[in-house]
Amino acid sequence: AQDNVEEKIQHLRHSEKHLPVPNTAELLKEIPLFAPLSVEERQQLASIASNVILPSGQYLFHEKDKCNSLYIIARGAVQVIQNIGGKDTVIAIIGGGEILGEMALLSERPRSASVRAITIVSLIKITRKSFNKLLVSNPRLIDEVWKSYAKHALDNALRFNVRFSMIPEEDRRRWLKE
Repeated sequence: AQDNVEEKIQHLRHSEKHLPVPNTAELLKEIPLFAPLSVEERQQLASIASNVILPSGQYLFHEKDKCNSLYIIARGAVQVIQNIGGKDTVIAIIGGGEILGEMALLSERPRSASVRAITIVSLIKITRKSFNKLLVSNPRLIDEVWKSYAKHALDNALRFNVRFSMIPEEDRRRWLKE
C-alpha cells in the first residue's frame, strides 16, 4: 500500500500543475458521510464551507490540539502522524476525498494525531458550528455521522492492537467496509 501511495505522489509531482479544484458540492457527493444528502443539502453545506490551501511540509494541526473544524482533502496528500512511544510515527498517508478531524469534532476531544502536507493540499474546511447546524437541520445524517465515527474508531483500535496489527491495510479496510 505504501508503494502505491508513493507512486501516486510521484505522479502528482510530475503531472499538470494547474488542475482545477473540484466543485465543493460535487466533491461532497463523493464522500460517503455526505452522500446521503440531497443536492440542495450538499449545496447548503458547500455554502458554509471554506477553502484552505496548505503548502507542502506544513502542519494542518497537531496531536492534542483543540478541535473546532473538520477538513476534506480536495486535492493533494497528507501524512497522519501520531506520537507513539515518544517518537513521531506516520500511521497513514491519505489523499483526495478523505476526511480529517471528524472524530475529534464529534467527540469534542483533542486531536488524536497530527496532519502534515506532503504535497500542496487543497482542503475544504467545515467548522463545528456549521457542522452542528447541518446535523440539526438533517436528523437522518446523524446516524451516518456516527456510523462513520464508529468505523474510524474500530479501524484505529485494530491498527494499534498487537493481535490485529499484522493485518494488511487493504484487508482491514475491506473488512471494515463489509
